[in-house]
Amino acid sequence: MENESHIRLGIQTSDGALYRRLTQLAELWSQEMCVRLEVSDGRTDDWDMLIFETGESDASVEQRAAYHRLTGVSTALIALAENSRQAIASYRSHPDALLQRNADFAKLSAALDRCFPVWSRGMQWLELPYQRELVRVPVCRIQYVEAQGRNTCLQCADGSRVDVSRPMGQVAELLPQPPFLRCQKSFLVRISAVKRVQNGILTLSNGQEISVSRKQLPEVRQKIELWNSRF
Repeated sequence: MENESHIRLGIQTSDGALYRRLTQLAELWSQEMCVRLEVSDGRTDDWDMLIFETGESDASVEQRAAYHRLTGVSTALIALAENSRQAIASYRSHPDALLQRNADFAKLSAALDRCFPVWSRGMQWLELPYQRELVRVPVCRIQYVEAQGRNTCLQCADGSRVDVSRPMGQVAELLPQPPFLRCQKSFLVRISAVKRVQNGILTLSNGQEISVSRKQLPEVRQKIELWNSRF
């Protein structure tokens, strides 16, 4: 598996509990999206993205971001606001996204999505052969992997399909588990793509149904529940 670089996320807040919660959510996001992320307290300038509390420090944050831009470094700012007044006050820092202090995983993910141009260089990729070509697919796009004889099909979130000339077992070794889960001999699924588990059938968000053997079902169900409980 190929990776361009680590992405550095700074979290600037004097609230220790808030810092720990945002750090945990950011690390979960990096596992789900297969992005290599390093989290720091944001007091240095060694970051690519910065989550900062709105207030007196807004001007200094903008100065630091301006310095990054002058030196040719791509940066992203996420303003952490408690109410609409603070959110409006943060506009002078030209944030890429706004985030409420009590934000959950989904809202943090939405804010980070707005910073895609910055963190995209930290995505992990698969680079595999197909016939006489090399195909390159970002891991965050893959929803499930299906064996096709000696080849393997990568099904992506946008509905596209990528075939590669590698057996399923070799491809599975390249994908982190979790967020991927081997649910049977012929299928590897992204856990977040599983909509429900019922009567030995995994139903994915795109409607795809995958059967799981009775022997494997308890372990598969346990792994899905454990992963989802972290959110």
